[in-house]
Amino acid sequence: MKEKDKSTKAIFDIRPVDQAGRVDLAKIENIATELNLRKPVVLEVRTVSEPVKKSPVNLTKKEEVLDRENLIESFHEELHKENELELVLAEVGGMVHKGGLKEILRKNISFPRVENMALAEQTFSPIAREVEVRLENFQNITSSDDASANYSNLPNQVPITNASSQKEQRTQRQYLSKLKLTAFSLLLIAFVFFGLFKLKNNLQTEVVQSGNEAVKNLETAKADIEKFDFASAAIRFALAYESFSGASSNLNLLGNSLSSFLGDLPGFGKLKSAQNLSKAGASIAEAGKNLSSAVDNFYRSNLVSEKNSLLDFISPLKNSLVSAQERVKLAGQLLAQVDDDVIPEEKKESFLDFKSKLPDLQNFMDGALSYAGFLSEAVGDSGPKKYLVLFQNNTELRPTGGFIGSYALVDFSRGFLRELKVEDVYYTDGQAKKNIIPPKELQHITPSWGMRDANWFVNFPDSARKIMELYTENDGGPLVDGVLSITPDVILNILKVTGPIELLEYGRTIDSENFLAEIQEEVEYGENREKPKQILVDFMPKFMEILGRQDKEKWLEIFKILASSAEQKHILAYFKNSSLEKVAVDNGFGGEVKETDGDFLMVVHSNVKGSKTDAVIDNSYEVDSWVSEDGFVEHQLKIKRKHNGGKTKLGFYNRTNYDFVRVLVPKGSVLSEVKGDYKANFKPLINYGESASFVTDADLENYESDSKESGKSIFSFWLKLEPGQSQEVVLEYKTPVSVSAGNYTLLVQKQPGTDDKFDFVFQLPEEMEVTYKYPELVIQDGVVYFGTYLLKDLVIGLKLQ
Repeated sequence: MKEKDKSTKAIFDIRPVDQAGRVDLAKIENIATELNLRKPVVLEVRTVSEPVKKSPVNLTKKEEVLDRENLIESFHEELHKENELELVLAEVGGMVHKGGLKEILRKNISFPRVENMALAEQTFSPIAREVEVRLENFQNITSSDDASANYSNLPNQVPITNASSQKEQRTQRQYLSKLKLTAFSLLLIAFVFFGLFKLKNNLQTEVVQSGNEAVKNLETAKADIEKFDFASAAIRFALAYESFSGASSNLNLLGNSLSSFLGDLPGFGKLKSAQNLSKAGASIAEAGKNLSSAVDNFYRSNLVSEKNSLLDFISPLKNSLVSAQERVKLAGQLLAQVDDDVIPEEKKESFLDFKSKLPDLQNFMDGALSYAGFLSEAVGDSGPKKYLVLFQNNTELRPTGGFIGSYALVDFSRGFLRELKVEDVYYTDGQAKKNIIPPKELQHITPSWGMRDANWFVNFPDSARKIMELYTENDGGPLVDGVLSITPDVILNILKVTGPIELLEYGRTIDSENFLAEIQEEVEYGENREKPKQILVDFMPKFMEILGRQDKEKWLEIFKILASSAEQKHILAYFKNSSLEKVAVDNGFGGEVKETDGDFLMVVHSNVKGSKTDAVIDNSYEVDSWVSEDGFVEHQLKIKRKHNGGKTKLGFYNRTNYDFVRVLVPKGSVLSEVKGDYKANFKPLINYGESASFVTDADLENYESDSKESGKSIFSFWLKLEPGQSQEVVLEYKTPVSVSAGNYTLLVQKQPGTDDKFDFVFQLPEEMEVTYKYPELVIQDGVVYFGTYLLKDLVIGLKLQ
């Protein structure tokens, strides 16, 4: 075989391996003589006048050192010759990345090694492993002093007789050194590109397959979470993590030793982006796995019957959230470095959508961690906590949800529930130290103001503070750290999960269908007139007992009910601790009147002497809106009510409903007229001006004199509705809200304890159209329409042009 053919095949030949699949370096050495860069060099010396015989050159020790220095000098010259390197790379189809390659080559390039060489030989391809060995040998040539000694043992040595021949020989040695370096560079690049080409097809298939499996498992995990199936979600997240990790391992085969080097070459940015995608996916999947497992453990724990502290379940959840928060943050950093152009077109939109929503996920993790800290502190992690739990009966509406007929005193310490004591609110108010003049609208039904009527302010934090004050300072109760309230809807929905409760001493079986009717019938008509609400006192321990017997799977359903009840304002909370109160407000169960720069509406009913008739009354609101000539928004508000009582077997559903209505609107709004209201003429039970035994409450006095609440103007009036009848009241008013800037928003707040119907109609200004709308509003012939039930607060947004 010709020498040229042997050399060519040596470059492109697949390297031999041993039985274990590892590179057989011994075999390579046997054939390496075809292209051995360290082969002894024989130099020929000629003169112009007289030919001489070929003789090997004998290098002295000094010249050996010079030769090694020249080799190193030539190597550094080659590294710094950018134009020559471009030519070398161009011969194999490559090019230099102007931005970063030059800077990298000027440094001492350190190629990382895998500590576990057995593992490295299994994971690297033979070509990739050989590249590492060649690089290692080359570094040894340039760094070891012993390497220069090889030149002293060259065969056929002849002495160098003059300076001219020495210079010529040095020039030839430099030329050969450059030639060797160039040949090695060509060989190195050939190895790299040949190895990458060989791995490309197989790895691409494996990476894509792993990625598809990972995404599929993430989608399934998301569906599991929506169903509150956290155990299944954890499994799916774990499978997604394995798939992402597998993809990442395969991608690392392409660049474990050379990833930083290759990442700066054009075309290899895809490798770095793919690695970032896989690592980001793995981080998110692992965060989801750990968090789902912790949440599943929390939700499956029977928090009522377990003897463990609640902190035993909350603390692991907090730890998982901290870990998940860090991994989501890492995923965000990795995705920020991904080149969008490497994403396939058919998947680019979904990728960009997820990438844009990652900050929301990070905010969610921050909020969840804050909420876990809130739970820990609320159950007494840092010290004992006492709370008033108000049972607000929304069949007798009051501003914050309903009349407070009874309450419970709850005591937590280090996560343990130490006490739960239920009391009739009338018994507590009977211990009052002083008589306080009640709100004017209540003076015809009660002589004094007590805890039972203290939720008169629409803003729940204001009502809660007044309840705590009256309970402690006037009724002699202990200091408390906050107030929680629930409506009967919460209990009857939980009874759908737990099943009925038997109250043998009352001859009643309480379930989700008859809870309200049975309890109220006993309170109104039961034999125990001394303590008519004793049935509630007896019911609560049995209710807690049946909760303790529930299967852990059913606790998932119970937590769903609690979560939706808080969102729909059937559960409210206020805390003296400012950090706890912030969490309540931020999570939507603080019950505060919200601030807004736009339009605002809240309709608030107070049942005064109307018994329990709100249980059988339907409320609906219609808002017709338009823009006046001066650019401000005007409204016509219709409040419609229908009394479905009158013929029921329970008398408290068949009575007249007297309703004191407050309509909260933007401050500065002007009322044009009210049509259809009831002209009440109630008289106080006591002439407070002549009675020295009654005192005024400063907060109530300021509230009644201002006609405002929480920065809102108030329109108030009475309605009277007889059983079986319907009525409609109409208000027209003008707001200070302008649409001159092209934007209009309306925040509609629901009254706690209600689920009323709401319809909105907005007449667009002439020559203006909607360019943005929220939510899905219907637009027809220049009019905007929207209808819904106010299960929670509503925001309507329009952008006009």
